[in-house]
Amino acid sequence: MWKTSIKGVWGRKRRLLATCLAVVLGVGFLSATLMIGDTTREGFKVAFEEANAGTDAVVRSETKFGSEESEQRALLPADLVDEVRAVDGVSAAAALVQGLTQITGAGGELLGGDGPPTLG
Repeated sequence: MWKTSIKGVWGRKRRLLATCLAVVLGVGFLSATLMIGDTTREGFKVAFEEANAGTDAVVRSETKFGSEESEQRALLPADLVDEVRAVDGVSAAAALVQGLTQITGAGGELLGGDGPPTLG
């Protein structure tokens, strides 16, 4: 039985080579996909850690509006910064107003396309 199987496989060398090549390519593509996914995930993790370094707490509104992709929070009163600064243990507090923006041309037409989110 073993001799017959080897003889049959060796008799169809192209099929054997194509099967081996398909397995090698499949494993290679799967490995590359997993590696790129892990690298991207780690890159985002590091970027967010660096962006939020030194921040212990964030005060924001509970009210949300907008779509799931571009969710926004309601504005907080300006005097809330002074209240936060007055709390024991707070060394610094700063207000930040941020939203989605887009550059417009001289005629009022929107410039740019479907790129990354534009925060301003």
